[in-house]
Amino acid sequence: MKQKLIFDYHILIFNIIKFLPCSSSYFNNHFLMPTQSLTNHDTHYNLIVKFGKAQFGWTGIFLANVALMLFCLPLFFLQM
Repeated sequence: MKQKLIFDYHILIFNIIKFLPCSSSYFNNHFLMPTQSLTNHDTHYNLIVKFGKAQFGWTGIFLANVALMLFCLPLFFLQM
């Protein structure tokens, strides 16, 4: 359970800093697996979800999507 909370914590931190120059090194340290091969079509979202699936299975996919969505929900409701 602790690993899953840390995974969500890293996603939330990345959502906050993703527009800063240091976000690439943070992303590489926390979401890339050493054996993962990158393609031109992989976005940060895809790589985070793949990392979650590799680490935690379907629970990781659910946790990644919820954590990625949490940052956008307040923005969505503010525009209404």
